Amino acid sequence: MVDERTNKLFVRTRPVRLEDLRRLIAKIDVPVRQVLD
Repeated sequence: MVDERTNKLFVRTRPVRLEDLRRLIAKIDVPVRQVLD
């Protein structure tokens, strides 16, 4: 499940899949660009 307001991803998975999930998130997680005035 995704919470767009907080930019969080909630996932239920088996412990054996957790490391794969962490690697996937590391690949697709892009920091939000900050705009300075």
